Order: sequence, then structure tokens, then C-alpha cells
Amino acid sequence: MNNSKSLHVKETGINQEGKLLQQFLQLIPDLWCVVTKDGCYQQLNGYCWKTLLGWDESELIAKPMLAFVHTEDIEVTSKALSELKKNQIVEINLRHQHSDGSYRWISWRINKNADELICGIGKEIILNKLQDELEYQSYLDSDKSTYQLIDSVSQKVELIKKKLQQTQQKIDSIKSEYKQNSNTVINQNSNSSYIVDFYELEKQIQDTHSYEKLLQSLFIAQEENNLDKIIANVPQGILLLDSECKIILANQNGRDNLKLIAEIDSNNIVTRLGGEAIEKLVNSGEEKIIRKLIPHDFPEQTFEVVIQLLIPELNQNQWLVTIHNISSFVQNELEVHKALQKEKELNILKSSVVNTVSHEYRTPLTNILLGVQLLKKYHGKLDSERQMRCFEHIEQSTKHLVQLVDNMLLINQAESDKFELQRTSLNLVLFTEQLVEDLKLIRGSYHTIKFSYKCSCNEAYLDSTLLQQILSNLLCNAMKYSPDGGEINLDLLCDNNAALFKVKDQGIGIPEQDRQKLFESFQRGSNAGKIRGSGLGLVIVKRCVELHGGEIWFDSVVGNGTTFYVKLPF
Repeated sequence: MNNSKSLHVKETGINQEGKLLQQFLQLIPDLWCVVTKDGCYQQLNGYCWKTLLGWDESELIAKPMLAFVHTEDIEVTSKALSELKKNQIVEINLRHQHSDGSYRWISWRINKNADELICGIGKEIILNKLQDELEYQSYLDSDKSTYQLIDSVSQKVELIKKKLQQTQQKIDSIKSEYKQNSNTVINQNSNSSYIVDFYELEKQIQDTHSYEKLLQSLFIAQEENNLDKIIANVPQGILLLDSECKIILANQNGRDNLKLIAEIDSNNIVTRLGGEAIEKLVNSGEEKIIRKLIPHDFPEQTFEVVIQLLIPELNQNQWLVTIHNISSFVQNELEVHKALQKEKELNILKSSVVNTVSHEYRTPLTNILLGVQLLKKYHGKLDSERQMRCFEHIEQSTKHLVQLVDNMLLINQAESDKFELQRTSLNLVLFTEQLVEDLKLIRGSYHTIKFSYKCSCNEAYLDSTLLQQILSNLLCNAMKYSPDGGEINLDLLCDNNAALFKVKDQGIGIPEQDRQKLFESFQRGSNAGKIRGSGLGLVIVKRCVELHGGEIWFDSVVGNGTTFYVKLPF
């Protein structure tokens, strides 16, 4: 009995410790998780995961960790997990999927325990950088050797301003002491060049310079050596110009970039910047000038130049010139613009597909339905002639529907490069005559197709299936877009090397503004009006011609018809 109570007490203690541990872990502001040896989430702090990545705990537990990792990071993550040794701590950065489909960079510290369970704590990298910047700013305030840590021009400018303020405070303090007991101070510090130098500079202030000019001159004198070290490894180009625009300080990147976008005379004076006179720029009255420049000899490069006034004194101006190579940003912006334009085109195409398919498919389906309903309703009451007309109407609508489906399949094959060219020996005259006769039977006698030929060869090696697609689509379009009927001319000219087909109609013609996109999917002439069509026929024709290594072009006059030319080499 006592043993039972003891066991119960131990279990209760363990449960309490587990609850306390769970409560403690839930208070951790970072992501944490436990992953099984199979790579699935076993435990995590759901609130933080929901806040940072949008996932509920139920959506993650027992799910593979790699299923939420960016595809480009899966290999690195898998390798890190597989090579992880027991009690070893490893850091790894990876992109974790957010519930909205985007990705967040997470920095993980992971280890493996004796039970092969992997534990990890993760922080979003953006937050880490922010914390580092705050710590870094605190480090700057401590007045330590900060120049080696500077990695951006904006931080350098802020640092210089801060150092300038600190220097001013020191000098104010020394000046105050000096005025209170100047003789004592100088006598006690006779070996201090700093105090003596200050005394001499104080005299210079009264003679020629303002007090602000003295502070900046003193700061520059103190930091000149350090400035060279600071800007030497900065990725941006850094230059310091005097009032005459002469270069008095520059890093290597600044010199290299300046050669591409500026003109410099023999006295090391910058005369022109990107085609503009530098004198005009610095005398514009602006304290900060920004220009985006593209070198004439290197049009793929783009630079952003920032000219900032540092010392606003008459005839004593100094200008800080910062040159940023923004070529990658410009390229990325261009790619984003192209992607957005492509997405816009795809949306338009999708809308065209929906409209075309819904309209073109609805018409034959409606005709078939009406024909069937008519036969069903008046079954036994219609004479044989009316029944035959209904059947023919249903048959024609079915063929039209099959043709639409075939066209969609052909377009899909063409875009996925599944079209295959199978050349066989053809008698072009007989082949074309048979095709024309078939079209006459299908289309009726509303249009007259006149075929003429002039050939010096008995056979040609072409793909008969693709050739049929070319000629039938061109002839059908000629009849379709000649709503008033009339004559369709099909001419064939051939020699021992190639065949030239010419299809001419007397239809509505093609407007000038529609011709450039006429061979694109679902594109039709703006004057088509209520004429039925899917906008796929010419796309199929062009692809079939290209597979033969041929050419296609056309002439058109609005209101007077169109002539298409197809040249196919044997």
C-alpha cells in the first residue's frame, strides 16, 4: 500500500513537472519543436507557430517537417538532419512555408537526444537582424573600434555625425576649463599637444574660420586615417570632393565606377557626371542630389549616384559622392515587370479561353439538344424528309463539336512540342483536289472553290495530316469570313524544291491593328462580329508550317478580302 502511494506521488510529481515544462516552453517567444526520427513534428508551441507562420498546431503535428520547407532548402536540411550527432548543436537557415503560401527565413538551432528526437529553436532572420542592429548601435555608443563593423553608407554618415557631436562636447569641456584657468591648464599639461593645438585653433577661429568649421576640420584631422580604412572595403563607391570638385578622398570602387560615368581632368577634378557639368550640379542649391546613370559603353550597367553636401561654407564646400551599382535591382525590377505582364497576358488568355469555349461549345450542343428534343417530341409524326433534316443537323453540329475538341487537342500538342512530322510521298495535285471536293460536300454550294495548279514535280515529301490541317483551316476561314459567299481561289505552284499554296477570298479582310497577333491563340479580327470562330485555326496552321520548315504570310485589304501564302520545302 505504501509502495502504491509512493508510486502515485512520483507519477504526480512527474506530471506536474511535465506541465510546468510545457507551460515554460509556451512562454518562449521563439519557435520550438520536437521532431521524431521519422522527420515528423511531435510537439511545438502552437501560439508562436500560428503568430509567425500562420499554422495551427493541429495542421503540423505528425506532418513531415520537410513538407513545409522550401524545395531549394530540402536537400541542405535533410543532409543536416541526417548528419546530426547526439548532443551536437547545429545552426541552419532555411525557408519555412507560411500558411498563405509565402516563405519566411528561419534560423534554427537543433540537437539530437539519446532517444533520436530532434529538438529545435528557431528565430525569424529578419528579427535577428533587427536585434543585431540594435546591439550594433549600442556597441557604437560605447566608443569602441566600430569602423570595422560598418557595412552600409547610411550607418557611416550617422557614425560621423555622432563622432562629430562627441568631439564637439569634448572641445566644449576643454574650452570651458581653459577659459576658467587657462594658465594653470597649459602649465600642468605642457606636454599635451591636444591642449596646445586647441589653443592655436581657438586663435584661428577668431581670425578666419567659424566654430563649426573648426570642429569638422578637427574631426577630419583626427579620423583621416580611419576613414581610409573604413571606405576601403565598402562595396559602394565613395568619394570626397572639395569646393573645386577635386577628389581628395576615394576608395577603389569609387575610382573604378567613376571612370564609367564621369570625366576627370589631369588635376584630378571631376568635370562632368553622366553628361552633366558637375559645376552645374553642385551649384544647383540642393544639399542632396540623386542621379540614375547608365554608362554609354556598358548599357547593361546602372548606377545611382548620390551627391551630398557635407560642409556648407562659401568656397569651402565639401561633397560626399556615393555610387551604388543598382544593375541587379534594375534587372530584378525588369523581370518582375515582365512577370506581371506575362501574368496579365495569361489572365486575358484565360478569359478568352473561357469565353470562346463557352460560346463555341454551347452552340453545337444546343443544336444537338434541340434536334433530339424535336425527334423525341414528334416521334412518329414527322415525315422521313423532316426526320432526315434533323439527323443531318445533329450530325453537322456533332462534327463541328468534334472539330473544336480536335483543335484544342492540337493546340495542346503544339504548345507541348508533341507534334511529330512524318513525311510521306504525296501527289500534291490529287491530294489537293480530293481535299477541295470533300470541303464542297461539307460546306455546300454557297461558296465556290476554284483550284488551279502549275507543277513540275510528280511527288512531294510532306506530312499529309499536317498538310490537310493547313489547307482545310485556310479554306474554311476563307469561306467563314466571306459571309456574302463568292469565289475562293486555291492556287498551287511547285518545283523540285518547294510548294507554294495561295488561298484568296473576297471577304471582310483583316484590320491593320489585328495583324500582329493574328497567329496567337484565341485572337480574331476585331471586325469578325457575330461570325463564329475559336481563334485557333491560324495557330494550328502556323505550327504545322513551322514543323515543315516553311513560311506563312498574308496580304489583306479590309472589305476586299485576304490572301494567305504558304511555302513548304520538300
